[in-house]
Amino acid sequence: MLIKRIKTFFKAFARHAENDFTKVPMDTWSKRFNLCMSCEEIGNTIPETCKQCGCVIYLKTEWASEECPKGKWKKYEGK
Repeated sequence: MLIKRIKTFFKAFARHAENDFTKVPMDTWSKRFNLCMSCEEIGNTIPETCKQCGCVIYLKTEWASEECPKGKWKKYEGK
């Protein structure tokens, strides 16, 4: 699991960098974060991670370039 988390993090970080490190607005982050925290795929770890992709929830939900692997929220397009 640790290897998967590291690989996933670096892929997500690369997308985040390509997107000029753009973060979502606070209201979008809050919606994303709450969806993740109520999902059955939330890991029993600190910090909380997604069992599907291994990402740290509070980071993945604030990066505009990211999307939920289960399709619960999409990449932020600024709309």
